[in-house]
Amino acid sequence: MDKIKSYEVEGREKENLHKCYHVSLEKSIYKIKIDGEISFNFYYTSLTEELKKDLDKTLNQDLTKPNSFLYAIESFSRALNHLLSMFSSPKDLSCFSGNYSVNMFLAKDFDEFCSIGRSRKGNYPSFAQGRVSGTTLVYIQRYFITYSKKNIKKIPKLDILGNAHELLHIFFHYNNLNKNGNLNRLPFLLNEGLNVICANQISKKFNEEFISSEHLFLEPVNVFDYDKRWITENRYYQSAGQFMNYLLKKISKKEKISYKESFQKMFNTIGNSENFNDNKFDAKKFFSKTFGLDISKEYNSFLEKEAK
Repeated sequence: MDKIKSYEVEGREKENLHKCYHVSLEKSIYKIKIDGEISFNFYYTSLTEELKKDLDKTLNQDLTKPNSFLYAIESFSRALNHLLSMFSSPKDLSCFSGNYSVNMFLAKDFDEFCSIGRSRKGNYPSFAQGRVSGTTLVYIQRYFITYSKKNIKKIPKLDILGNAHELLHIFFHYNNLNKNGNLNRLPFLLNEGLNVICANQISKKFNEEFISSEHLFLEPVNVFDYDKRWITENRYYQSAGQFMNYLLKKISKKEKISYKESFQKMFNTIGNSENFNDNKFDAKKFFSKTFGLDISKEYNSFLEKEAK
């Protein structure tokens, strides 16, 4: 670690963060900025006693483990390396070519976790510990406290892959903001398909019925209104990941490009402004114009193939 700053946000920064995170102006928001090969910005309204101790160690450049902040930095640095390996040429993407930072809000409890960055409290499963709000990762503090103690010697691969899933959301948002200045709600296939693939969360044991085309790529849905199971057991996540994998292989073969190139092309073109009509994503238009595919026919072919 290089430079470390810890302070309560004030002025314009405070106004922007309170608006972004939907936190009352009466509450204080604190920031820990840690510069390094990858810069990290941690935000919080209050810390548990255990995390306060870890913060004191971090500010004193004490690198002994366990330390929640060191664990977060190491885990997400490895997750980013894995994420970058999914692309054919990540440096060609604007989100990976400049100076960027990983922003993380450390929620004090599950209630705050469900509320940060939302005008209405989110409907998340009780096991959820991490999610994304705009360009910020939101994690419950106990996640890092528990895992930094549990995995002192080695960070589990599943932990790194899970963090890569969330991190891909962040850089997808960065990429879209760099290109057209805004973020739009997407159908589940486009919002989660690449992430399930990136995190190696496609389950070969999954044998349930895939979701409807309406819920998968025609209309945005809130997955947890329908299925609150973990990703490898969840019909929505598995439908998105497995159909996206089918599409990337199809595109790779059709355009005579590698799987990584098809992954990168999908990532880089989803957020283009021409794919939206009145801020609503048009999946049929996107796949037809970008890849020359009839998405409805491809889904029927995919379902037929999986039924065999």
